Amino acid sequence: MVPAYPLRLLDAPASQTARTRANQSGVERIAARAKGEGRPFHRIIVDELALFPHLDRQARLGELVRNMETVLARYGSRTTVTEVNEALLLAVDEALAARTDG
Repeated sequence: MVPAYPLRLLDAPASQTARTRANQSGVERIAARAKGEGRPFHRIIVDELALFPHLDRQARLGELVRNMETVLARYGSRTTVTEVNEALLLAVDEALAARTDG
């Protein structure tokens, strides 16, 4: 299996090595921020992850919202079919009730 992003050796202190899967723009952004703030690369990653304290719950919420979209779409299609059926039945009733010549 090929990873979505290749493993890259990140700028870490000589006593540590870190491997992560990240796209190049993300690595460059974090490296620039670490250099600008004069802080370790890993600290910047931890700080950014801390901005999302309920990330797992947010992922679950996204899944539930997608499921609700599916449920509402199915309900909408049933409602449309019901409305069309009612209109069709009314038209047939009117056609049967119409007077005929003869």
